[in-house]
Amino acid sequence: MRKFFYAAVLLMTAVAAAAEEKPKPPVFTPLSAESKAELDDFRRLVSGLVSRRSPGQMLSRAPRDFEVLQSLTEDPSMKQADRNTWIAVGVAFGDALIALVPGLSWSDVQDEYGPGVVLRYKQTTMTIAAPVMLVKRVERGETFDLPFMATQLKKYVQENAEKVR
Repeated sequence: MRKFFYAAVLLMTAVAAAAEEKPKPPVFTPLSAESKAELDDFRRLVSGLVSRRSPGQMLSRAPRDFEVLQSLTEDPSMKQADRNTWIAVGVAFGDALIALVPGLSWSDVQDEYGPGVVLRYKQTTMTIAAPVMLVKRVERGETFDLPFMATQLKKYVQENAEKVR
């Protein structure tokens, strides 16, 4: 699983692309009011799930959330969860990553894949597509270990931060 994790990490840089045609560099902007509202809606969704399935547990946008979210993802009821629910878990995962990895923050981006909301490392092109990171794994039938993923993402950012601009 760990080998596949490294290959599947959705860390993107705006470095190389096709041999003939380079994609346009991503355009980053501060979160729009619409993006902020959408993230807040997802946060409310996942917070409600946590409080219903794990009374006494709360999300705090801190590294301790990785264990809370892992427990939620392993709940049998999550087998029936829809795409938006998994995106909500990804948003909460992203919030906890911000607390774990100094320099990460939410940003709107327009890139070769279209518009989106990502975690951006400082003012570089290094991004983590946290909202869709988990849903894509679920769609592929993969399992995941959120505390491990968080640790590996932090390590990746630390080791590669100087390589991107």
